[in-house]
Amino acid sequence: MSAAFNMLDGPAPERTAQAVFEAILAGASFEEVDSTVRRLAPEEFGILLCTLCLVRDEVAGVNAERAHTMEMLLGEHCRDYVHGKRNCATDQRARLFPSA
Repeated sequence: MSAAFNMLDGPAPERTAQAVFEAILAGASFEEVDSTVRRLAPEEFGILLCTLCLVRDEVAGVNAERAHTMEMLLGEHCRDYVHGKRNCATDQRARLFPSA
């Protein structure tokens, strides 16, 4: 069990999107964070998934293992992330209006 996982052992307020995200960046595995992700409040759950989706490619350039954990969580929990492809409204808008 990694030290990152211990960040998620606290009382319910510690089970936030931010706490899970920080645990992943610190090296927590899918197995270590998945049960916490499943217990997040709906708003926190959505925040986490969208955050992971938005930063996954950038993280992959630095740390493939952490990006893989993000991809596993997205594949398991996000209905708009199928086979590594984004298909949500946010991604569709980004493709219509790419940044300069």
